[in-house]
Amino acid sequence: MEAISRMAKMASSDNLKKAFEKHLDQTRIQIARVEQAFADTGKAARAKTCEAMKGLIKEASLMMEQLLVAANMAKDTAMECGNHYVAEPAKDIVGLL
Repeated sequence: MEAISRMAKMASSDNLKKAFEKHLDQTRIQIARVEQAFADTGKAARAKTCEAMKGLIKEASLMMEQLLVAANMAKDTAMECGNHYVAEPAKDIVGLL
């Protein structure tokens, strides 16, 4: 859940931020259901670290950072060159992140 929360905070687009927040709410509901299922069976729920998921989270975080840097570079370069046709789409891409 930490990763989803971080991605929501990193997102500058309202739509993307809302999507992450919705996913976070759904994840909380799923966790509550799993905890209830364990409680109903009298078993203790134990968290277990998934190394594969840790790797996916790390890779996604790195990709988001790289995309943000690249989009900002494209926007800045286009602005310096005065190229409106490149600057506006680059600005839109940065806004989606």
